[in-house]
Amino acid sequence: MTILHKIARRDFKLNRKRSIGTIVGITLSVALIMAVATMLTSLRQTLIQREIDMSGYYHIKLSQVTPQQLKKIRQNRDFKQIKTTSDLGVAAFDHADAAVEQSPLLTLQSLNATKPTASGYHLSSGTWPQTDQEIVISESAMLASGLKIGDQLQLKIGKPTVKKRKLPDSDALIEQATVVKGKNQNFRITGVLNADNYGYQGLTSAAKAKSYTVYLALKDPQHFRRDLPELLGLSNYHQVREGKKARYRYSLNDGLLHWEVLQFSDKTMLMLVTVATIVIAVIMLTSIFCIRNSFAISITEKTKTYGMLASVGATKKQIKRIVLLQSGQLGLIGIPLGLGLGVLASYILGLVVNHIGSQFLFGRANSFQLKFSWIGLLIAVVLGWATIYFSASSSARRASKVSPIAQIRNEQDVKLTSKNLRVPKWIQRVFKSGGVLAYKNLRRSRKKYRTTVISLAVSVFTFIAMSAFVTAAFNFSYQRFHSLDFNLSFSPNYAGMALKSAKTQAQIQAITKLPDTKHVQVMTALADNGNLKLAGVENHLAPGLTARDHRELQLLALDRTAFRKYGRANGLTEQQLASGLILFDNDTQTVNGKQINVHNYRYQAGDLISGSYQDNSSSPHKKYQAKFRLSGVTRKLPDMVSFYWTMPSILIADQQVAQQQLPLVLQSIVMDASKPEDTIREVRKITLQLGSWNLDGQIREEKTMRLLISIFLYGFIIVITLIGITSIFNTITANMALRQREFAVLKSVGMTKKEFDHMVNLETLFYSLKSLVIGVVSGIGVALLIYWGFNRGQAEQVHYQLPWLAIGLAIVFVFLLVFWIMRYSLRKFNRQNIIETIRKENV
Repeated sequence: MTILHKIARRDFKLNRKRSIGTIVGITLSVALIMAVATMLTSLRQTLIQREIDMSGYYHIKLSQVTPQQLKKIRQNRDFKQIKTTSDLGVAAFDHADAAVEQSPLLTLQSLNATKPTASGYHLSSGTWPQTDQEIVISESAMLASGLKIGDQLQLKIGKPTVKKRKLPDSDALIEQATVVKGKNQNFRITGVLNADNYGYQGLTSAAKAKSYTVYLALKDPQHFRRDLPELLGLSNYHQVREGKKARYRYSLNDGLLHWEVLQFSDKTMLMLVTVATIVIAVIMLTSIFCIRNSFAISITEKTKTYGMLASVGATKKQIKRIVLLQSGQLGLIGIPLGLGLGVLASYILGLVVNHIGSQFLFGRANSFQLKFSWIGLLIAVVLGWATIYFSASSSARRASKVSPIAQIRNEQDVKLTSKNLRVPKWIQRVFKSGGVLAYKNLRRSRKKYRTTVISLAVSVFTFIAMSAFVTAAFNFSYQRFHSLDFNLSFSPNYAGMALKSAKTQAQIQAITKLPDTKHVQVMTALADNGNLKLAGVENHLAPGLTARDHRELQLLALDRTAFRKYGRANGLTEQQLASGLILFDNDTQTVNGKQINVHNYRYQAGDLISGSYQDNSSSPHKKYQAKFRLSGVTRKLPDMVSFYWTMPSILIADQQVAQQQLPLVLQSIVMDASKPEDTIREVRKITLQLGSWNLDGQIREEKTMRLLISIFLYGFIIVITLIGITSIFNTITANMALRQREFAVLKSVGMTKKEFDHMVNLETLFYSLKSLVIGVVSGIGVALLIYWGFNRGQAEQVHYQLPWLAIGLAIVFVFLLVFWIMRYSLRKFNRQNIIETIRKENV
């Protein structure tokens, strides 16, 4: 072991407290990077597994593949896994509401050697079929037919065709699928598919067929943009996304592609990359600064030591090497500890996720999979060592440049000029002699003062920026469900539920009277989703708009209670609402780079709106004329409308008024149900023609996800705060320790304890105010960048919110922390003898 190694090791042992402080800073910085990388990798792996559990492991599904085509596909070396099911065609079966459905047929497939779960099929009850005489059917088919497991199901299997027919109790026509040249076959029901997104579907086993559905998994998913177009005979992946005509009918497993190869839309990727870049930059800046600051403080403390070594013959090269050896020792301890701490924090967080919401979020208990990130480890190690090396090299160059005498006297950091001695008059008047001394202390040693201020400012800036990130992320993710007054929605499975039909009216009445529900609202629309063609619209358009583009408007009608509630919320009177029509008109335009709200129409309350509607869904076709007196114009849609429609201009009508002139069909029924699952079952007893959307489950999932994200992000903020506290503590205690002789001299010449405390308190004030100004302004700037990142390429904008709470907490935190650290350092100084402190040559 060389003499330089011995000096480095001895210095490490003699300055244990400062070395431990530096190691803590390195450990926390590396742990932060490692934990973030591990958690992101683990979350991605968990979401990939969730998609596999839900839909099976495949990247593309091909339909109606012939045996010859299948043979060719099996020769394709781009795919590592090829699984098939046989297409048996469609079948007619007896079930409720078959006469009014557009597609009352059951799609029939046969399982081959492929496991059903590999294709995304799962059973809720029963067993999988083993022969071609057994079948499992979807839940919706089971409910419609009234059958149960063990019953016989007779199917008429054949080719589908489409015929037009008139609906019962209505003049409306629908194009209904039916079976021609069918062959009857009996099956025994052995199970029920557990999800209702299959429609009417049946699965049997080992049946012969002339076509197949093929599930393909890529050998190298990263090359999906090259391999998928080659398979489909298309020129590029853009044509695949557009659904261009290809050699096979296909559908992509978007959920798996999203997470396995991060295949999001261009706008989403733009937003994610922008926000991630900003946040990662903040993390890196904080980590790098903390490590660099620790070494800068360490070198400042050891200035006299290096001066003494230089005075006895140590060369600049040797001093640099000593500094690098000391930093290497700290890195060898701090970096492995940081890696271990990061993985441990990720493991604990994984346990929390599995305990709180794994079953609900990811479909099964303990499904959050902790996956070690080798890339994260590499980044953390490389960044840690690079920061240590460059920080130590910078400090070593600084230590080797100063002359031995200046280093021993510690003169390089104290520079006095006549300008430094000038004190503003307001400081003398307000703070008296203590303020003068405090101000001069800060002016005469700017490097130490600057280091402390920057350390505080970086902590404040990081805290505010990360708090803004959390707020923006929550606003972006959850604003869709914010303040909705319903949690359950029902929509027709076909377009013919006419409001004037006695059957439809009876079903609506039964649904609105269900127990454990409130705020039930019914929305209807023109038949066939038609528009009202306005007459004389040219006289009511905003400047610059053409009648051709704005002649027709969508008309939606609410039940009277919902309509009047909406009108009153927008300031309309009962007298105005009696006419029964409100115009929502709120478009956006970009002017000088900014988006502003504008009106497309110049209609006002009391204007007469007339128009016509051609009903092509009836037989024979009918044309209707309608006239309404406008109740008013609004800029906000009802929740139940905005949840489905995003058009800039819509007519909102009172159903009782509108149906006197126009044919209306049911659009949706929404409600706030205290027991959503029970309510869905009750509605299915009334009619099977309404598909349900349980927002309550999504809202609970969103809240659970929000809790988990909160744990992660606020844990992340806590770690960054700890890094900041470590940096601040090291900086202030080091500066206070270096000034012990100065404090002792001041006390020896008669400065009282009150005056001394006053001086220290004012220094605390100056430190805190300057750092807060820099930190708060920088934090607000980065917060604006984060919001800008979330809004890049997005239709729904996240509105900027000034992080008042974070700013307030930062102000309180800085003053309390600096005051406590200064008091802690002074308590240590007060326990020392003044004479002995003055006589010290080294700290």
